[in-house]
Amino acid sequence: MAEFLGKEDGWHIQIDSDEYFIDFESFVSFLRKFKSDKKVNIRCPLINLYKFLPNGILWIKPKTFKEIEFANIATNYPNYESARINGYFNVQANFPILHQSWARSEQEIWGKLNSWGHSNEFEVAKYFKLWRDANSQNYKTYKNIHYLRAEAWPALEIQVKATTIQEALHLKTSDFPLPITSWDLKKSNSIWLSRFKKALSLITATK
Repeated sequence: MAEFLGKEDGWHIQIDSDEYFIDFESFVSFLRKFKSDKKVNIRCPLINLYKFLPNGILWIKPKTFKEIEFANIATNYPNYESARINGYFNVQANFPILHQSWARSEQEIWGKLNSWGHSNEFEVAKYFKLWRDANSQNYKTYKNIHYLRAEAWPALEIQVKATTIQEALHLKTSDFPLPITSWDLKKSNSIWLSRFKKALSLITATK
């Protein structure tokens, strides 16, 4: 597809069918203004939706910038090694995407859990019960609930302004607050700091 569209003809945006921009127009405007003579990826934060409830949506609430899950969404030269991954420098951009990963019907979740490539890496029935039991009264008790790396999903939050993905698409970025500051973005997008960390990790690995 990249060959057909032309690898050197502007930005290429790749988004999964269960991912939805809250403000796609602002993201496009950002890409139009972004200038780079290097091959780069633009990464956006995912707001992982956990469960639809009759009175709101449960979503994964990171506590720190490091806990936020970013995904490669756009690149100026598509050449992927695996999925959307390549060896280009990653630029983090604060344009959140709703990820309807777990916010589905019981039948869909049960089917996903039992047909998944990760199904043999955790207790499917136990995790399904954990997900099924989550509600607006007990969600604050849910801590470290990622199915493979518990700490990756430290807590749940509820958004009561929407109960479906269609309603959620009309919300604002501020309705799903993430711990992102301009300083966080400056540090993560510094190519010099990235090179320093890489060099430091190589030195450490050789000791």
